[in-house]
Amino acid sequence: MHITVYYLPGKTTEIENKKIKDLIDNISQQKIKISMKKLEYFGDNIAYISYDDFENLEKINNFLKNKFIDYNSIVDNSYNSFVPHTTLFKIKDYGKFLLYKNDIENIVVKNIEKIQKFDFIENFHLYAVNSTFTPELQVIIY
Repeated sequence: MHITVYYLPGKTTEIENKKIKDLIDNISQQKIKISMKKLEYFGDNIAYISYDDFENLEKINNFLKNKFIDYNSIVDNSYNSFVPHTTLFKIKDYGKFLLYKNDIENIVVKNIEKIQKFDFIENFHLYAVNSTFTPELQVIIY
């Protein structure tokens, strides 16, 4: 489980890697609180958990946008507003999904407190992600 704060290209320079590692070390030492809000959707194909009190994540996103200006053109970095979220699943057939939507939402609501116990900041990492695999391939780089 992860919260995406910024997208980087597949390859970064050694200087960029040093900046990223320093940032991760700095963030990992901070006491940042975030809390899950509710299940929401990006259109008809992505279900995600949204967050309350995400100002600190927004600060991290803005910091990265300022440090890595060349990468702001990456599609997922180019949106006007930052939406911190944890993707739960992708919806392949929205019609079929609607048959079970209420049940799925009830399960998420009942279990959100268990999910929330995960310490995102203590587990702050840089991942390489490849979405062409099913399930999505996520490898911790640092």
